[in-house]
Amino acid sequence: MNKDQLSILIIEDELIIAENLKENLMEMGYQNFDIAPDSTSAIKFFQDKRHDLCLVDITLKHSELDGIETVKKINKIERVPVVYLTSASDPEILDKAKRTQPAAYLVKPAGKNQIDITIDLALSNFYHTKENGVSNSCPLFSAKGFIFLKTNKKYEKYFFKDIRYFKADSAYTEIFLDMKNVKVSVNLNKLLEIVNTKEFIRCHRSYAVNLHHIQSFDQDNLYVTFSKYIENIPIGMHFKEEVLNYLPKI
Repeated sequence: MNKDQLSILIIEDELIIAENLKENLMEMGYQNFDIAPDSTSAIKFFQDKRHDLCLVDITLKHSELDGIETVKKINKIERVPVVYLTSASDPEILDKAKRTQPAAYLVKPAGKNQIDITIDLALSNFYHTKENGVSNSCPLFSAKGFIFLKTNKKYEKYFFKDIRYFKADSAYTEIFLDMKNVKVSVNLNKLLEIVNTKEFIRCHRSYAVNLHHIQSFDQDNLYVTFSKYIENIPIGMHFKEEVLNYLPKI
């Protein structure tokens, strides 16, 4: 995904470490982040912004809650990838941290290259879990309101609202956005299982359409809007009754 799209929450009570981490992130191209010096401000920041990733000092000595307890609170709001920042080697602390299922660890102090690799690893580890039904070889993973697609060596973020429709192509699926198409090596059934949202409706064995972009419909077609044209998507015979009953009409 593009680095400037990733929203990061840094939870660190040592100002020098937090500022150094911020500078490293900026130099690497990350632009969207907040710094919280304690558990109270961290939880408030997260409630307001729902960040894509949290970098959390595992101890937070100058805070009401330590990093582990703070992550527990954040997880109750919404589960996102967590990277623990730590210099701790105490087995008891690390065992306690593991119970919150962090996506990765980063040993302080960390260089830019290590930070960059760890963030990429954390995103991949978090979304490639059994509970999301995705194998480690899957070229995409989904979160609330968006999907990450693997292109070359990185994952790019696409919001559901920007996707017009999905088209099956044997073992692949082509994803149609307004100005471009992206093909992924996942079949349509699996992709819809991963996306797991009611924003898309299956209208044909080869098509699933974003409801928000349906301009009109008749007995045989859904008409999907792009910025410069409207495209008709066929309604399959076996899907017709379900689709026509699902679409609101007077």
